[in-house]
Order: sequence, then structure tokens, then C-alpha cells
Amino acid sequence: MNKPEIYLLSVGINQYVSDRISDLECCEKDVKSLQQFLLTKGLLQKDNCHLLLGQEASRDSLIQAFRTHFSRLKEGDIAVFHYSGHGSTESTDGAFIAAGYEA
Repeated sequence: MNKPEIYLLSVGINQYVSDRISDLECCEKDVKSLQQFLLTKGLLQKDNCHLLLGQEASRDSLIQAFRTHFSRLKEGDIAVFHYSGHGSTESTDGAFIAAGYEA
């Protein structure tokens, strides 16, 4: 069996369009640092990285990136989604509870 590959989709947003949401300082740096760490450790190939930074990280581009980037995975590969930016809290979706990932 071939060694599984890691596919990284990483999103970092420092500045927000809305004046009601405060800007952040290190999110884009966090995304780049994670990518560099995984590359340096030999855990990730450059071709398996997809970064969305700042205004590139729109809803549509994120959906498209999930579809295209992760469609390359083969059985046994690992998909990593990393987000650095403002967040929010919502109830856990039933699919996560059924899979054993209850928050």
C-alpha cells in the first residue's frame, strides 16, 4: 500500500470588509507558518497545498477549493482543513455526533 498523502486547505483572514468585525494581525502568518512547518518536516508536498488568504477567502472560493483540491484525494489520504480568523459558535451538526466527533 502506498504511503498516504496529506492535502492541506488553509484559510487565513486578517482584514474584514465589515467595520463591525475587528481586523486581526497574524492569521495569514499562521497559515503560512503551518504550511512551512509541514513542508519542512516532509509531511506535505507543495503541490498538495492550497492557501486562501485575505479577500481570496470568499465563500465561493472556499467551496470551490474544497471541491477541487480535496477531489484529488485517494483512499487512505488525509485531508486537513485549517482556518485562522474570527469564528463563531453553533450547535454541533448531527453528522459529527454520529461520527464520534461530538463537541
